Amino acid sequence: MMTNIEHKKGGSMKRHLSFVHLYRFMNSIKTNGDKGGMMMKQKWKRKSYKGAVFLMALLFLSVSFNHVFAQPDYAKWGKIAVEETDKNYPDFDLVNYEYQGKVAIADNREQYTFLFTMDQDGTKKKVRAYVLINPAEDQLIEVQFEDMASSSP
Repeated sequence: MMTNIEHKKGGSMKRHLSFVHLYRFMNSIKTNGDKGGMMMKQKWKRKSYKGAVFLMALLFLSVSFNHVFAQPDYAKWGKIAVEETDKNYPDFDLVNYEYQGKVAIADNREQYTFLFTMDQDGTKKKVRAYVLINPAEDQLIEVQFEDMASSSP
């Protein structure tokens, strides 16, 4: 820690104080009953308190931002469902995407279900996509489609 003092040493107005010197200085102010020194000591405590609050806030924000930007477990399989839907329905534009849930079929099979609303020249079509995976190996097994209701404008 560097501090300005009234003492010249080597042409410089700065002198290095160790934490031990600083601690002794602060205690001497306390024992001498110097009111101005006590205010200085209170400011010192206040600054350390503010530093602790700042560090706690920083820790809280880093944990909460990590939670905010975490992706749900179905995001990977939803992306695959969108890609496969584009391949199977090339003339349609994807209008809406809805995750409908996950079902455990067996220990080595899970099914993620997505509902897509698609549009072709004003004609709406709903397609349900079933994404079968092996959760133990985090591997895609297959994607199946079911055409739902179509509607005209």
